Amino acid sequence: MTSSVGNAIVHDPSFDWHGDDFHLAPWNELVVYELHVGTFNDQEDADHPGKFPSVSARLGHLKMLGVNAIQIMPVGVFAGDRSWGYNPAHIFSVESTYGGPLAFKQFVKRAHQEGIAVILDVVYNHLGPSDLDLWQFDGWSENNRGGIYFYNDDAFDRVIYSESHDEVANGRARVPQEISPNDPKGWYARKRSTLAAAMVFTAPGIPMLFQGQEFLEGGWFRDTVPVDWDQNADDVVVVANFFHDAQDGYVIGFPTAGTWKLRFNSDWQGYNDDFKNHPSTDVAAEPGASDGLPCQAAVSIGPYRVLIFSQAGEKTQDWASRN
Repeated sequence: MTSSVGNAIVHDPSFDWHGDDFHLAPWNELVVYELHVGTFNDQEDADHPGKFPSVSARLGHLKMLGVNAIQIMPVGVFAGDRSWGYNPAHIFSVESTYGGPLAFKQFVKRAHQEGIAVILDVVYNHLGPSDLDLWQFDGWSENNRGGIYFYNDDAFDRVIYSESHDEVANGRARVPQEISPNDPKGWYARKRSTLAAAMVFTAPGIPMLFQGQEFLEGGWFRDTVPVDWDQNADDVVVVANFFHDAQDGYVIGFPTAGTWKLRFNSDWQGYNDDFKNHPSTDVAAEPGASDGLPCQAAVSIGPYRVLIFSQAGEKTQDWASRN
């Protein structure tokens, strides 16, 4: 498209999909993350919205979260450079500000390489600008909507979420902000929003997070304000012992120095009376390379057991049960 109401050209459909044999995970295994291309990761250039390559740069973060499907807000051509995407000027043309059709294909292929599906949010029931021929093109409309070929149903109603682009805008804020407007990082906001996340991941259906929810982003969603990656939660270290014997004083690598809190202990006797509750504690990592990481600490871990550590501090969100 030369502009949102301009001339269009047919893009060369050829693309090297060699090696892309990706298969979508079963529905009961999907974990969906909704994001907006323009604000997900555009902090290097505050004057321009993000592009598909900037989203690709954060795929490692999403994979670490356990996400295996990205739902991106609409990428059809729209007027101007910033939009939620729900005012498409051409439903079959990819927004040039985001990189156009070639960058979109490269992004999809890159996501597939990380084991992440791409779900495209499409808009057929409302368009913009309002003078487009497709909108109310047959002359009939009801309640100022777009005629007989446009619908208002939501067929994806088994996706479970506590935040989505509609729920955290249009006069409403993100969950921590709604809970405690004056203290969205406080105890009540953190505890109750974490409870909401637990319901998302345990209720029947496909769980979905909205961008920034994993580190309790506050405020409300706007297409001009990027995700604040300085809030990103600390690294997590998972230690697994596949041996029949306990390992005491076992030195492993850690990403940073300081205290690492023990957040989960699979040998906790509360899980079963015959579990031994082998003594494991918080550890203090010190400078010294180990396992390809800059710091190290000694851990004690029982047989066939998993420990999960994360760093202490206000940024760390305790999403797992702590024993």
